[in-house]
Amino acid sequence: MAMALADSVAIQSNTTVLHFSGARSSQALSALADHTSLLGSLHPVFAFADANSAQQQLSGHLCAFEGAFSARPVLQALAHHAGLHAFEMSAAHKARYHAAMSVSANFLVTLNYFAQQMLAPLALPNQLARQLVNQLMTQNLAQLEKHPPEAVLTGPIQRGDAQTIAIHWATLTREEQVVYRILAEETIKLAQLASEKREEILVNMPM
Repeated sequence: MAMALADSVAIQSNTTVLHFSGARSSQALSALADHTSLLGSLHPVFAFADANSAQQQLSGHLCAFEGAFSARPVLQALAHHAGLHAFEMSAAHKARYHAAMSVSANFLVTLNYFAQQMLAPLALPNQLARQLVNQLMTQNLAQLEKHPPEAVLTGPIQRGDAQTIAIHWATLTREEQVVYRILAEETIKLAQLASEKREEILVNMPM
């Protein structure tokens, strides 16, 4: 697209060109550098699952921006008029920033689905399964607004309760065990358990 714009007559030296990609920096527009220096990017930190409702809910959310110094006033003004709270993001860190945002948004949904699938053998009504998982997720997300993750963490790993982890493990399929083990290892790091407690838990999750 940048190359196509570079071949058009629409881009003048005072034309601001920006994109809304989260993973790519304004360098994606480098084909236009000979035509204008006003290049940048805006990335609303918002999950656009439904375009219609997104228009009503976008205001008040954060928005990353980066680009040429001369383009920043326009980028900030656009974010402001959309009701977004803009913050500057280094172009060099844009991809890693977007990876973290993808983990926050996409993997949360995947984790929600994974937990609901774990409940499937119980033959609970679908609405009840969703409610069970969603209520706990919502509660923890509300707590994370006020406290750091290590202060919000609860459950058997946080307590160093290897016996309960072993009970969990025995109920899981092989495929579920793979995911559970990966998540448990990261949770053990967060819980900052003593080495003996850590090993006691891990030995109950043989792979």
